[in-house]
Amino acid sequence: GGWVGCIGASPAELCLSRRHGAVLSWPSISVVIPLFNKRSWVVEAVGSALAQDWSPLEVIVVDDGSTDGGADLLSGFDSRVRVFLQTNAGVSSARNRGIAEARGDWVAFLDADDRFVQGHLRSLVELSLIHPEAAVLCCGYRNFWPDGRTQERVLTELGRGLVRDFFDAQQRGLTCVGAIAIRRRALAEFDQPFAVGMRYGEDPDCWFRVAERWPVAYTPRIGVEIRKGVAGRVTDSQDYSVLLPCYERLAERVEQEGFPSHLRRSARVLVASRYLSVATHCAAGGDFARSREMIRSPRAKADRRQWIRAVLRIWAIRLHMKKL
Repeated sequence: GGWVGCIGASPAELCLSRRHGAVLSWPSISVVIPLFNKRSWVVEAVGSALAQDWSPLEVIVVDDGSTDGGADLLSGFDSRVRVFLQTNAGVSSARNRGIAEARGDWVAFLDADDRFVQGHLRSLVELSLIHPEAAVLCCGYRNFWPDGRTQERVLTELGRGLVRDFFDAQQRGLTCVGAIAIRRRALAEFDQPFAVGMRYGEDPDCWFRVAERWPVAYTPRIGVEIRKGVAGRVTDSQDYSVLLPCYERLAERVEQEGFPSHLRRSARVLVASRYLSVATHCAAGGDFARSREMIRSPRAKADRRQWIRAVLRIWAIRLHMKKL
C-alpha cells in the first residue's frame, strides 16, 4: 500500500510513508509568474493558482518593470502571494528571479495572462509521487481565444507516466509554459535556467536543457489554459521565418560528447523540423534565398522523408508564385 495509497488523501493531511527505506512527504510547490503589463489578467492568473485544491506553498509574482500598475492589484491579496519588483530586464530575468526566491520542492510556471485548471497542482503532485525519479512534470493544456474558440493539446498516446523520448514528444507539442513544473534543485544546477536576452524560445531552451539531464513524466490531464489572440502576447507576434536561438543551441549541444545518446536522434530530428519550417515560411514570404540556405543546411536533413516533403512544399510554393 504505502505512499501510493495516500495520493487521494486531503492535502491537509500529513502523509508519510516509506519506499526503499526513505521517508517521503507531500512535496511543496512554488508557482512563479512573471508580470509585464498584464493588469487585465494577473488577478485571474494568481487566483487560479491560489484556488487549487492542492494549495501552493507560495505564488511568486515578479513584476518586470510594468507601467500599468498590475502589481498594485495584488497588494494584500493573500498571504501566500509574494511580489517582487525589478527594472525591466525581460521575461527570462523575471523567471530566474522567481526561481531564486522560491522555497518549494517544485517550481510550477504560469504566465500572467493564463490560468490553471482546478486540480492541476494535485495532478502534478500525484505524478511526482508515482515517478519520484522525474525532475520534470508535464501535462496537457488548452489554448483559448477571445472569440470562444479552444484547442486542446493532449498527447493521449503517452498516457500517464515517464516520457521515453522527450524531444520526439516535444515535436508533437508536449509542453508549454504553464503546463510544466521542475524540481527546484534541478533548476539550481544552472546559472541561468532561462537564458537572459532571448526574446523568443527562452522557455523551450530551459525545458531542453533540463530534460537532457533528468527524466520527464507526463499526464494527459489538461492543467492550464493558454490565452491567445490578445495584445502583448509575445508568442502571437513571433516571426516564424526566423530560427529560434533555442534550436541553434540544441543543435550545438547534440554534437557534444555528454549529450544523452538515446535522445540524440530525436533531438536532431526536432532541430531539422525547425529548419524546414523556417525554410517553408521564408519561401511563402518570397525569400527563396533564405529558404534555400535553410533547407540545404546539414542540420535540416536528419530525417530524409521530412526533408523531401519540405522540398516538395517549397517547390509547390515557388510554382504557384510564378503563375501569379
